[in-house]
Amino acid sequence: MDQEIKLAILTQEGVPDAIWSDFLNHCHTPGAEDVHVKKLPPEPKCGILELIPAAIALYLAKPFFDSFLKSLGTDAYAKTKSRLAQTFSNTNSLNLTIAASGAKKIGKGTSYSRIFSIHSNTLDGRAIKFLMPDKPTEEQSEEIIGSLIDQMAAYYETSEDSEILNIILDSESRGNVYLSYSFESKSWFEVTTMDLLGH
Repeated sequence: MDQEIKLAILTQEGVPDAIWSDFLNHCHTPGAEDVHVKKLPPEPKCGILELIPAAIALYLAKPFFDSFLKSLGTDAYAKTKSRLAQTFSNTNSLNLTIAASGAKKIGKGTSYSRIFSIHSNTLDGRAIKFLMPDKPTEEQSEEIIGSLIDQMAAYYETSEDSEILNIILDSESRGNVYLSYSFESKSWFEVTTMDLLGH
C-alpha cells in the first residue's frame, strides 16, 4: 500500500477545511497516510520561502507527479486538475488582513496571492514556490493549475517539452526557485528575489 506523502497543506487555524476537502479526498488513498494537513496558530513568518507568506501553502511532493498522476486515466487526471483549480477558486472567499510587513517581506501592494501558494521541489532538492495571482477568476484558476500540473508532470519525467525544466536549467539561482505564470503569453517565468523586493 502506498505510504508515500503525495501532498501536504500547511495553514492557519480557523481556515475552513471545505476550501480543500474535495481535492484532498480525491487524492487520498484509503488506508494510506499519504495526505497531511497541519494547522498552526497565526504567527509571524520568517525565512526566504516566506518572502510572500500565504495563509494556505499546498506542497505537491514528487510521488504526486511521478506515481499518483501516472496511475490515473484521462478522465481522473482531468478531474484532479479541476478539483485543484476549484480549491484555488475557493480561496477567493477568504479575507486576509496584513498587520505589517517586515523590511524583507513583500508588502500589501503585490499582485501575488497572500492567501494561497503552491510548493514543490526540483530534482536536485531545491524548493520551488509557485506565485499565484490574487483573486483569480474561475477561468484563470483552471488555466494556471492545468499548466502547473502538466508542466510539473513533464518536469519529473525530465521531458524536453517541460518549460519548467528548461527554466530551472537556465536559472542562475543555485537556491530556491520562484515561478510565476503569464496569462498573456501562457507560459511560466522565473521571478528573482531581487525582482520581488523591487531592487
